[in-house]
Amino acid sequence: MQSTATAFQVQLSRFPRQFARAVYVGEPPPFSTSSILNSATITLLKFGSLLIGVTCQHVLQKHRQLKSMRPNVVFQIGALPFDPIRHLISEDKKLDLATFNLTSLASEQNDLPRSSFIEPLDWPPKPVSDGDVLC
Repeated sequence: MQSTATAFQVQLSRFPRQFARAVYVGEPPPFSTSSILNSATITLLKFGSLLIGVTCQHVLQKHRQLKSMRPNVVFQIGALPFDPIRHLISEDKKLDLATFNLTSLASEQNDLPRSSFIEPLDWPPKPVSDGDVLC
């Protein structure tokens, strides 16, 4: 199947990947037929010196559920395991959002460089209007 996207559209579609990472919730390798592994994404935001990760609250809830049944379950961003409860800033079940303080984890060695956190120009953001470009 041939793509109908223009070169600009392809580049635009790749832009958000700079500021998001894969999240894995499950058992660490080696995997077996009974292993559990779930995936999601986390968006990386910068507010001054504070570096925040934002994901869905149900992802954190799934981690809690699995951890209660299998103590070796991990929560990790890419290859970086971390304790989401220790780094939790806030969670909201109704909005389905969870935020984490990633300031102490951000580094080139953790494949979480500070340059991968996007800094909003305005906060709080203005309401979305017709004609706005969303990624």
